[in-house]
Amino acid sequence: MKFYLLFIWNDIEPDLLGPFETIEERNEKAKELYEENGNECGYFPIESDSKIFVSSYSCAFFKE
Repeated sequence: MKFYLLFIWNDIEPDLLGPFETIEERNEKAKELYEENGNECGYFPIESDSKIFVSSYSCAFFKE
């Protein structure tokens, strides 16, 4: 099992961090990011046995 952290900068831009070898490593990274950015950002723990890809839609996507 691999552990990831989905960090969403200012609730706009996703960044998938990891894989981390342990839950504790992932949680420490989440705490570091929270200390730097507070609750203006989103922090989501992910556990997976396969590869994960995260992206975002641009504003132009919704205006087509």
